[in-house]
Amino acid sequence: DSDYGPTVGAIVQRHRGGDAALPRFVSITPGPLKTALGTVQGAGGGRWGRAYDPVAVRCTDTGEVNIPSLRLLEGLRLERLSDRRLLLGVLDRTTALINDARSSAWSDSFARAYRLLTSVEGRRVFDLSRESDRTRGRYGASVFGQGCLLARRLVEAEVPFVQVNWSQYVENIYGTRTDFGWDTHWLNFEHMADRHGPILDRALSALLDDLAERDLLDDTLVVAIGEFGRTPKISGNAGRDHWPAVYSSLWAGGGVIPGQVIGQSDERAYAAVTDPVTPDMVVTTILQQAGVDTEARARLRVFEEGRVIDGLVS
Repeated sequence: DSDYGPTVGAIVQRHRGGDAALPRFVSITPGPLKTALGTVQGAGGGRWGRAYDPVAVRCTDTGEVNIPSLRLLEGLRLERLSDRRLLLGVLDRTTALINDARSSAWSDSFARAYRLLTSVEGRRVFDLSRESDRTRGRYGASVFGQGCLLARRLVEAEVPFVQVNWSQYVENIYGTRTDFGWDTHWLNFEHMADRHGPILDRALSALLDDLAERDLLDDTLVVAIGEFGRTPKISGNAGRDHWPAVYSSLWAGGGVIPGQVIGQSDERAYAAVTDPVTPDMVVTTILQQAGVDTEARARLRVFEEGRVIDGLVS
């Protein structure tokens, strides 16, 4: 991962600094981010090192939460963590002797996750059973829906950057059907109309409404975005293939001027014809709204030449 630059959450985490009980960057994901070509790279600290990786958290469609980096044995209770941490201390001394960089990175990851899960605040935030059945129902009984609910709880606890991932093999509603997430090379319309669309609409709408009802939306930037769009032309498999030239994203809260559409494609969605937005502009805008301004980006040597999306934020 050292060949890659830091991801957005890593930049926010480094800018905010500190050693709080709750992490600065949490990634809610059902597992390692993967595609058919392998594990996705560049999703953490990159060349800055593992210290700026997110704390990865798994949340099921029933709201059960666990932190994989703790690597706990099945059934191990929270009160027994201290004994395992004593064992880790022994391993740390051994690690110092052999100077194994990978073990050291794992130790740092374990320590961050341990502080998170054993703190009073951490245990409260990750306990979705504290939410009413009505609230949990608003988000939907899906991995993404309950992940969005967990994200709202993390935002409420002032975690500055939360990423809810919807990659491949996420939703249990598919049964034996292979779930390629949003990579709809096959049966695009069936996936969108019957599965992905309703799940996304319900969870994202609930998140925005919930944040607004708690007076959190004005101070919380919500961005729903993928890495590219889909081909305007439908394939022989009733699917759409990769199309980076044109795609859409949704922005709300956090200084965003509501009720507008920025940019326009041609009539067949082959190319942008007005107000094109680049990935650098997307990242720069997110960083700017998160408090990583021009001076801070120059100091961190990231997106120094970036500019915000014209007309998007006040």
